[in-house]
Amino acid sequence: METLAIDVGSQNVGLCAWDGRRLRLFQGPVRSPAEAWANWIDVLAPRSRYELLYRCTHRAFREKYTSDFIAELANGHGARQVRVICDDPAADPSLAAARYVGRQHHLPIICSAEVGAADATLAVQVPRATNVPFDRFTLPSADEEMIGEIAERLKRLLSQAQQTPRVVSSDAVPMICFGGRGPSIAARLAEDCGLDSALIPPCAGMLGTIGMLMADIVLNFRRALPPGEMKISALKQTFGRLMDRACEAITREGYDLDDAVCRRIAEMGYAGKADSVDVDCEMLADESRLLAGFHELCPTPTDGGEEAGPIEVRAIRVQAVIETRTADLLGSHIDRGQSAVIGSLLDQRPPETALPKTGFHSKRPQEFSAPDGWVVFPLSELKTGSAIRGPACVDTAFSSTMIPKGWLGELATTGGLILHRG
Repeated sequence: METLAIDVGSQNVGLCAWDGRRLRLFQGPVRSPAEAWANWIDVLAPRSRYELLYRCTHRAFREKYTSDFIAELANGHGARQVRVICDDPAADPSLAAARYVGRQHHLPIICSAEVGAADATLAVQVPRATNVPFDRFTLPSADEEMIGEIAERLKRLLSQAQQTPRVVSSDAVPMICFGGRGPSIAARLAEDCGLDSALIPPCAGMLGTIGMLMADIVLNFRRALPPGEMKISALKQTFGRLMDRACEAITREGYDLDDAVCRRIAEMGYAGKADSVDVDCEMLADESRLLAGFHELCPTPTDGGEEAGPIEVRAIRVQAVIETRTADLLGSHIDRGQSAVIGSLLDQRPPETALPKTGFHSKRPQEFSAPDGWVVFPLSELKTGSAIRGPACVDTAFSSTMIPKGWLGELATTGGLILHRG
């Protein structure tokens, strides 16, 4: 079944279609989903039954159009399945896209920054680590203030990752930078974070939209518990009921139970304190194991000699993760360039006779102008291994990568750009 993705941002809407062989991308000015939906589907032009993925980071539209409204709208335009991307790091398209790029380049730590017109999503992912240092926030308006804010937040996330077992140093790991504004500030941002390199993936301006196709399906089931004594037998019974609900939901999604991995989580904290931590409950043999997991994440407080209160389980969750099957998504685009059609979304489609057989022409919604003295290189004119010394700019369909003086850009075999300082 073909998969379509609609990504409604603050200034642009990204559209993506994937039929298992060919990836088609379109981008244009954002419009109201209620007004523009028919046009978006017309541009994507699905050829058969399709699944629809939807994400919205536009604040006004997000508040106005609920998940139920979007599902009804999509079903009315031919969608067979509808999935609205939720606010969960485990299902976040930006993190999924960064993981894919990290695997391509065999990175031990995946440090990423998706920077859009109004928001930024930062993360530092360590393989096999349970918790991902993650931050999403609204950007300041001034460019200098924006870069400084992103750098400070990213350094805090890197510091948290340093405390993860098996992580020795993240200094040599490049920062993966994407989004509409990300490639233009990647070198400056890496420098401010004390990093010597940055990685700009292919189709960086649309990578978050492509990540919607890569993101795992995450189903969360939660049950709040009354304060009181911890009883392992009661926790086991409640977890069992949540697991039954998770199994039913996985089946309704059209997947086998073997396709999903279920994680049991206890939200625990000290009585009288608001902070809580997520403790994995792989084994619920006895209370001591549960407490040991809590103390590993939350040591006994020692502030002012105050004694810690009793430990309580405030809620339990079952998280079912269904892995998507689009691992070769960007590989097909990069390795066989003709397999992708990259174009710009038009408010009014021209007559069919005016369209080339392969789809829309590659064109940016707005022309980019480089600073005086900077040389502009179209990405299509570069070959693998091509080296560019700054100050220079590499212009692509959906973003522009700035290479300042003192930096070197190189086209990688994956089709991305690697920026090196000095």
